[in-house]
Amino acid sequence: MHKFMTSIITITSIFMIAGCSSQVVSKEKEVNHEQASEKVNEQTSGQANEKKTALKPVDAQKNEDRSWDGQWIFLSDDHLGQLQIEQGEENQITYTLGGTRVNPNNNNSYANSFEGTGIIKGDKVEFTSSLLEECGGMMEKRGSTITVTFENESCHTPQVYLNGEYKKLDSITTPPFLAFNNGEFSMYGISLGDAPSKAKRMVGNPDYEGPDEEGFYEWIQDYRSKNLLISYAGNKVESIHTEANVDELKAAIAEDFDGEYYMDDEGSNYLYNPDNQQLLIFNENEQNSHTSRFFVTYADENFHHSVQNGWIKRKGNNVQ
Repeated sequence: MHKFMTSIITITSIFMIAGCSSQVVSKEKEVNHEQASEKVNEQTSGQANEKKTALKPVDAQKNEDRSWDGQWIFLSDDHLGQLQIEQGEENQITYTLGGTRVNPNNNNSYANSFEGTGIIKGDKVEFTSSLLEECGGMMEKRGSTITVTFENESCHTPQVYLNGEYKKLDSITTPPFLAFNNGEFSMYGISLGDAPSKAKRMVGNPDYEGPDEEGFYEWIQDYRSKNLLISYAGNKVESIHTEANVDELKAAIAEDFDGEYYMDDEGSNYLYNPDNQQLLIFNENEQNSHTSRFFVTYADENFHHSVQNGWIKRKGNNVQ
């Protein structure tokens, strides 16, 4: 009887241990399954994030490529030129490029133009011409400027040469209408002695560029829409003419100018820097008392002679 009971207890213990072992194994399987699921989820999530991360530079590149779109101004000293680019799918572009030039010797106007397609590859476009097969070349973009180079020099005409640097029109931020820094006047960021291309870099293409039709100046840029006229001698700015509100003009002068101030009996004001002979002249007694025409130039013998004879009198260093 004792042995029989012992056998029953032993068998029961075996079943209990087996049952517990089965539950432990089952739980271990559940735990392992959950851990495996978590790892799969982590891997899947990581791969998804990697894909998202991998896509970002592509999107950024596409956004960067879109900066080719738009109008670009030819930064030439004697040509009026413009490059228009439109981007299509898969980094393809179509372009039109044209320019004009007035010959200073005979005042004749000449023109040249191209159009075609190209593919954006990083910061470069290898373009072809749909008008002349041999007139392809390269465009290279650095920020807001593009350098255009035709491989075949014969694509240019003797009068119109369009290789060079172009600036994106919507990237131009025009400076204030008047400033006086380091002894120099500047109007819209343009100073005496600058080249014609500097004006285009600051304010874009003029409405007219070439010899003065009235024969008074050697070469001019006429920005009629901005009431801005720039004259040149020897390819350097000789005078800059524009207009402004009288109060705003006086405020700009009072803020920056520290040279000599003169005035004549007709109400003309003269701001003079003897160190570099620069002179700003404006008259506030014009028909429109709110707006005044003014210009910057170099003082000439007429100014010095008028000062010596008392026709132009010094008033100090400040405009009232």
